[in-house]
Amino acid sequence: MKSTFVSLMLLGLVSTGLCLKCYVGTGDVGSDTTKEEDGFKSCSVGKAEMGGVSVVVRDGVETETPIGCTELMGTKVCFCNSNLCNTAPATAQAIMPVIIMALLTKFII
Repeated sequence: MKSTFVSLMLLGLVSTGLCLKCYVGTGDVGSDTTKEEDGFKSCSVGKAEMGGVSVVVRDGVETETPIGCTELMGTKVCFCNSNLCNTAPATAQAIMPVIIMALLTKFII
C-alpha cells in the first residue's frame, strides 16, 4: 500500500515538472488582474512594499528555478514548482517544501 502511494506521488511530481500551470498577473488570485496560464517550469510570486503601498506580482518562469525565497531592497520573491503554487503570500511559500518533505518522509518510513 505504501509503495503504491509513494509511486503515485513520485509520478505526480515528475509530471508536474514537465508543464506547470501558474497564476500570472498582479493582485489577489481570483481578481480580474490575475489569470491561470500553463507551459512553465516554475512559478513565482513577488511582493514589494513602498510608502505604505504593497504590490503582489505573480508569474510563470520558463526555466527551472530553485525553490525558495529571496529578499532585496524591500522586495521579496519566492519560487515554487507545482501547479498553481504561487497563490500564497511569499512568506508562506518558504515553508511549503519543508512540510511536503516531512509528509513524504512519514509515508516512506
